[in-house]
Amino acid sequence: MKKIIFSRHAERRLSLYNIRKDRIRNSIEKNLHEIKKSGKNVLLETYPEMKYPVKIVYSVEAEYIIIITAYPLKRGTR
Repeated sequence: MKKIIFSRHAERRLSLYNIRKDRIRNSIEKNLHEIKKSGKNVLLETYPEMKYPVKIVYSVEAEYIIIITAYPLKRGTR
């Protein structure tokens, strides 16, 4: 399994929106079978404690997965 690393930006977003790192890790690990290509990928995940679905943007590298950002999708706002 590849190591999951959080960017500084992602850590700030997780802190701002009260999203737990272990939730993000579990979501990535749960969807590893779908991750085939390198480069940027997007994952939408719903969590019971969150009002909106969470968008997770990550990059797949040779040895690790970098979480670029994660934030709730607030529908209806632009």
